[in-house]
Amino acid sequence: MCLGRVHEIINSENRGVEDAAPLGFVIALLTRVLNAANQNKRVIWCSSKKKILNSRLSAAGLYWLGFDPNQLIQANVLSEIDQYWVMEECLKCSELAAVVVELANTKPHSKNQESIAWRRLQLAAESSGVTGFVVRSHNNGIKTTNSIPESRWGVTSLPSNDWRPMWKLELLRSRNGKCFSADVVWNPATASFSLPS
Repeated sequence: MCLGRVHEIINSENRGVEDAAPLGFVIALLTRVLNAANQNKRVIWCSSKKKILNSRLSAAGLYWLGFDPNQLIQANVLSEIDQYWVMEECLKCSELAAVVVELANTKPHSKNQESIAWRRLQLAAESSGVTGFVVRSHNNGIKTTNSIPESRWGVTSLPSNDWRPMWKLELLRSRNGKCFSADVVWNPATASFSLPS
């Protein structure tokens, strides 16, 4: 996954409920991004007040996944337009490692509006080197969006034989590669992904 770009993480299942799998996967990726930054950088996490888990992340849950909650700054805003604005402004700040925005899968914007917003996000990320993640944890049947991310990942929770989280990942879109699917296990102790044995 390219750093300094904007990636979209979506819930692959259409069960009509929010799934924590995309959130867990993003937290695992953030751990890797922070390790790659090799500095004491921070992550901005932007939620809507009406959004996931009542807009609260669990410090204990973040720590359990290998992410230091002291490196997280959470911003709660009222609208999706505000979320795009916060993300764009934060992506311009090279002192950050990453920016995460949780978006609802509401009715899509016009293709032109969303394409312009995504292009602005990509340009901001490319110029600063800050990585962006747009998370959509609620799949209400929207198969595609008007977004143009560097990559789009579908994530589904899988049962694990031990304590480590396991996900089915689908690379649904990639600017520079082929799409694929794989089951992966996240090891918080080593901050690494592996294939299940």
